[in-house]
Amino acid sequence: MDTIDTIREYTAGDVRVSIRTAYDSDPDYSWLGRFAWDGRDFAGAKDHEYIHHLASGAQRRADSDQWRDEHGRFMEAPEEWRTEGRHGEAKYVIVGDNYEGDPHAYHYAYQDALRLRAMVREQWCFIAVGADVYRKGIRIGSAYLGGVESDSGKEYILEEGRMFARKAIQEARAWLKAS
Repeated sequence: MDTIDTIREYTAGDVRVSIRTAYDSDPDYSWLGRFAWDGRDFAGAKDHEYIHHLASGAQRRADSDQWRDEHGRFMEAPEEWRTEGRHGEAKYVIVGDNYEGDPHAYHYAYQDALRLRAMVREQWCFIAVGADVYRKGIRIGSAYLGGVESDSGKEYILEEGRMFARKAIQEARAWLKAS
């Protein structure tokens, strides 16, 4: 596992516990939705499932004539839409159905669209958080969780790392007891 960052290391005698993050080796981005570049990509999609999203951050749902800015406030149709329309920088995002019935669905769908954009630009990804236990340089315990959003915040990532450090220590104890 390729380490992104070693968050904490603890040493007691010849035992070392390392909490770290790594790129998730098998991420599932499907719940975020997907990009669609023209109308043919919408086959089978419900009208409310996609958003017009422009480079300026302006957006509108396909089933609405109302445009919103990046904060969700109503705004006039942006110049880039009036002059370039769908053939310019307009992108569509077909969002997942994770938020059906949620009154904040529009906001969450917009966040997902931003994450998709950041993912393509390699500014966001899923990571794995976990811990390894070493004794005399040999790994004897390991526990990881993948699918953690890279923008989750340091405190959350550290707390998850500590939880998996406890699991890795339990695994190491079991291995030592068996050997």
